[in-house]
Amino acid sequence: MALAVPASPGFWEGRVYKLREFPCSPATGSSKGVDFSQTMSHITLRHVLKPEVASFSQNSFSVEMSCWELRVRVEGRKDLDDHLKALNGDFCADVRRDLSWWALETEAGGRTVFTVRLAKKEHKAWTSVWKTGMSHHRKSHFAWTAQQKAPVKKAEEVAAKVKPGQPEAQEHFIINREALCSGLEDGQDGACVTIRIHFDKQALDKACENVCLGSLFGLDVMERYLKVFIRGDEKSPIMLGELQGKVVPEKTRWEVVKAVAPADPESEEEDEQGQPKQQQQQQQQQKSQALANNTFL
Repeated sequence: MALAVPASPGFWEGRVYKLREFPCSPATGSSKGVDFSQTMSHITLRHVLKPEVASFSQNSFSVEMSCWELRVRVEGRKDLDDHLKALNGDFCADVRRDLSWWALETEAGGRTVFTVRLAKKEHKAWTSVWKTGMSHHRKSHFAWTAQQKAPVKKAEEVAAKVKPGQPEAQEHFIINREALCSGLEDGQDGACVTIRIHFDKQALDKACENVCLGSLFGLDVMERYLKVFIRGDEKSPIMLGELQGKVVPEKTRWEVVKAVAPADPESEEEDEQGQPKQQQQQQQQQKSQALANNTFL
């Protein structure tokens, strides 16, 4: 019996181990005839088209998408809708249509595959592709009085046509480190070194208006060197330097978590027992997002 070994979250480029995506579980799966693979920021759907629809070109397909729904059909051929049923439904969670795309691809064996890459609205793992039960977007609004009007739908909630084709992979400047980063912590034990970079929440939310959180950062690791940067501004890294000892680059792991903001020792006030007041306040609430990079020795 062979054991399934999870794929490495990064890749090698020469002597540099690079991390560009945040892995999640399940990394792959199948849902109602659609295969999927995912990271914390994106989920890719692949469906092998049946012979009845495989011969049509990309321009023959009509693909409509909202933040919560996908509709796929062949223009003017309602009789073929059943052959595309697997690609129609309500998403498990909301997506960002402006950062999503679809295309027809041909496998080595000649099969035509309908591929959809969805940008997740939230930085989290999906347990399935499709929603079980009724989506809250479909729920009707009943007004008992004239003042209880139905909420106005946002543009992203209304299905719109999406043109075929994968956009060019380009990284544009989003935000600089001075505006985003608010603190730094590090620590170690006998097995690993942990570096935690804190971000200003408002600045992070603003940056994520243009890109998924999981596509905002990059991490390069060598045996003795570490580089953390904002993608699109790689020449001004958040952190760049030589490590005190050697590490195993391919065992590096990273994640985005909510964490207590680090205390400023110069501005801390003490209570009657001599304990820092700011530290007590931080233990009661979470104030920032943190990027935790675990480099295993």
